[in-house]
Amino acid sequence: MLTHRNKKPYECKAEGCGKSYCDARSLRRHTENHH
Repeated sequence: MLTHRNKKPYECKAEGCGKSYCDARSLRRHTENHH
């Protein structure tokens, strides 16, 4: 699946983080590893 690189609708909700990702899997991996 191809995605537009500038579209990142999945945002981390952790206070002060501000990271966003193009897919839910990447956001979940970030959350598990960093929060």
